[in-house]
Amino acid sequence: LIGPRSILTAAHCPIGSSSTLVIMGAHNRLIIEPEQARQTVPAANYRLHAGYSSATLANDIAILIAPTTWTLTANIARIALPGNIAEQFAGFRGTSTGWGRTTNGGTTSAVMRRAVNNIITNAVCAATYGTAVVNAAVICIETNVSNQGTCHGDSGGVLSVEFNSNLIQVGVTSFVASAGCVAGFPSGFERTTSHDAWINERINE
Repeated sequence: LIGPRSILTAAHCPIGSSSTLVIMGAHNRLIIEPEQARQTVPAANYRLHAGYSSATLANDIAILIAPTTWTLTANIARIALPGNIAEQFAGFRGTSTGWGRTTNGGTTSAVMRRAVNNIITNAVCAATYGTAVVNAAVICIETNVSNQGTCHGDSGGVLSVEFNSNLIQVGVTSFVASAGCVAGFPSGFERTTSHDAWINERINE
């Protein structure tokens, strides 16, 4: 959640669907918890990046505009964005969260999980995926040390870091290696600093 009604996600998540159910404040997404708030966002309220490419996953970013304003609670809060800054965050510890698979070919998780990994340089990430995929608007984490990272079903989620004593979202979960989520290859995210102007044009709709 980045604005009164705005949810930041990956473009490949809602594309082609007629609507998206958004659940805020969830731990277990399969049950209706008292802390949760739910809204269905129609396709007319999708703001997909015009430059999104399904072939290379370039500009894999979108904003969903909920029908009504979200009520902020102890379990539902907006996450800060870094803005248009030059920091690349390589060497930072990044936290990714989601309800994706916990193993290759497995089922998605009912409860939210998280992984903490080192953010790597784009040059290191491009050694695996090439520069056609790892452009300047991509940010990656290593997974070969912890054998943990993002997987199928985590897409659109948050990569966050602590920066100047604040928790900020630096990436939107985008891709993993075709070899599998536990193969030790980097996980890729869309870099929020690269889309600061695009986000700001839509954050308060």
